[in-house]
Amino acid sequence: MNISGRSFLLSELNKNWKETLDILTHAFQPIVSIHSGATLGFEALLRNTEIAGFPSIGEVFDQAAREKCLFTLDLELRKKAINKFRQIKHSEKLKLFYNIDNRIIEMPDFEIGITRRFINKHNLNENNFTFEISEKYDFFNQNKIRNILELYQQQGYSVALDDFGSGYSGLKYFYNFAPDYIKIDRFFINNMPQIDKKKIIVTGIINIAKKLGIKIIAEGIETKEEYLLCRDLGCDYVQGYLIQKPRIDVNSLLPEYDNVKTLNMKEKRRDGTDKAIILKNLKFSQPVNYQTSFIELFDKIKKINELDTIPVVNKHYEPQGVILEEDLRKYVYSMYGKDLLLNKSFGKSISDFIKKYPIMDINDKLENYLEIFSNASENVNFIIITEDGKYKGLLNTRALLQAINEKNLDFARNMNPLTKLAGNTIINDFINESYNNEKITFLIYFDFDNFKPFNDKYGFRRGDRVIMIFADILRSVFDNNSSLIGHIGGDDFFVGVRGETYDKIHDCVLECTERFHTTVKDLYNDQDKRSGYIIAEDRFGEIRKFGLLTVSAFIVEIPKNCAVNMSVVEDITAILKHNAKSSKTIAATTLVCNQMHKH
Repeated sequence: MNISGRSFLLSELNKNWKETLDILTHAFQPIVSIHSGATLGFEALLRNTEIAGFPSIGEVFDQAAREKCLFTLDLELRKKAINKFRQIKHSEKLKLFYNIDNRIIEMPDFEIGITRRFINKHNLNENNFTFEISEKYDFFNQNKIRNILELYQQQGYSVALDDFGSGYSGLKYFYNFAPDYIKIDRFFINNMPQIDKKKIIVTGIINIAKKLGIKIIAEGIETKEEYLLCRDLGCDYVQGYLIQKPRIDVNSLLPEYDNVKTLNMKEKRRDGTDKAIILKNLKFSQPVNYQTSFIELFDKIKKINELDTIPVVNKHYEPQGVILEEDLRKYVYSMYGKDLLLNKSFGKSISDFIKKYPIMDINDKLENYLEIFSNASENVNFIIITEDGKYKGLLNTRALLQAINEKNLDFARNMNPLTKLAGNTIINDFINESYNNEKITFLIYFDFDNFKPFNDKYGFRRGDRVIMIFADILRSVFDNNSSLIGHIGGDDFFVGVRGETYDKIHDCVLECTERFHTTVKDLYNDQDKRSGYIIAEDRFGEIRKFGLLTVSAFIVEIPKNCAVNMSVVEDITAILKHNAKSSKTIAATTLVCNQMHKH
């Protein structure tokens, strides 16, 4: 049966199925960039199945499979999903992720080519549509479905392997066929920050996928901790209740999600540093479209003699891989090679020469880049760089090593050599970024009491040990992923935190001071511990008693969107430092634009 023969698909279903189709609808759930919150597309999820008389979504397709009408039913549902997807604003720039039951290929009426007619009717193209294949059902005919999916990819559709890790043959399928996306199953995401085994498995999946040029979607993200870990491990996209629950009303769907932007603000400084270094070392090579003709491709090679790697993108500017000049050489430089490729009867297109290469987002950490490069095959000498899924350029091995070296040098210049904590340059950058910031910011300062006499009596080696003890306490109390921990110099420390409450900050500061007071007592000899003081010279050369080591602390709270300047903060910190040392309590002040309120 040809495509035109299926003009009236609905007529081929019995009355019960027609009534069921009237009841069934789709909800849509966003899949967004894990770095920016920009929407890649929406997954269509079947709804109203219980109203239609089915105990589960799976039973709808099981029943259709038993009645041998699964393919026809799927096509009708596909039409409904596409019709509804088109109602989403700017849907022509997005992707519809549509789940297909792999049993459809076993249906007697199965054929290829109908989806194109559906999407073209709505002025969409193949790049707007992604087939999701689940491994929850075994692939009855792996060769057949692999050939079909490869044909879909050649036509411009993308393919996602859904529920990866949950079913029978995921790794085998992964080996035999390279999908465009893999969706890591919710089982592995759930509580992953607390379960090391899950973290190890997900890290392995991500590394394998990245090396093969496959993009990763983390499914079922429900907590901030799950999101942050998936981002740091190198996932490209995220989907789950933390972003948005599936919605039947398409008017509630957004082109980007600010809650992801907010989550990323805490790492803005560090991510921005890596991104700036990568941009500096990035090489932009003009890409070609995957539907480019050989004539256009040869013309491009001819104009740019040194071009040996040609990036290939689709209509959405998403990278599909690269074409290596060496693979075309035998055709380009032979007497009849070009004519052979230009002859349509030869059956070759540029898609036959596209090779998958590792793909990384420009917002990924440099350490993740190095991980991919170090474990890739010897033939991989560059990475394709994207931003929000769009092609950005190429980063070769030499440029990556240069970027890593540049980052290490920059960090070394701006960290304290003793504690390896952030130094004054990074601290000042954090403070400057706190003005007019969208989040409330706390600047916390710590200063030891009686440190000089301790240093004089017990020596610099033990004094350095005191400093290291306090640095470790700060690291254990304050979350390094959401706080900046700095060492101003000597016995002065700094912590910057955004987006927390004053009460929580106060409790953390109190914990640091109490743990320090308890821990450093063991550094005194028995007599000094019993006495509760030491005898030493003061700054004027006078011998007198000094109490045991303690630490004073003071907090400056900068409300969100508050405009102040550096000199104001410097004046306030000088006052608070004096108050904290004289009162032996935690001093604190809130800035309200140019006014202050004491806690």
